[in-house]
Amino acid sequence: MSWLAGALGFLPSVIAAAAVLLAQFVLGYPVWSPTLAHYTHYTPGQLAPAVRLLYQALREARHSSTAAIRDKFASERYRRVSEIRVPDALPDWVFA
Repeated sequence: MSWLAGALGFLPSVIAAAAVLLAQFVLGYPVWSPTLAHYTHYTPGQLAPAVRLLYQALREARHSSTAAIRDKFASERYRRVSEIRVPDALPDWVFA
């Protein structure tokens, strides 16, 4: 959880918006829309540092010692969310 200390430097609204952007990217949806920009008052470029931090945390989670949690969320009850493939890289176009 080395990323957690870095997250403390961001406003909660930035972390929330960054989490939405990252989830959209990982799930293959359009990463940002005019509606999201309107309601969050953030652009993808403004969220880039927080998104990169959350992406790092997501990548590290695959190698953590939380196998019980991973197994729990691999069940059908939780729609197998722990099995969602995390892309190998976070391309710059995400922040354009």
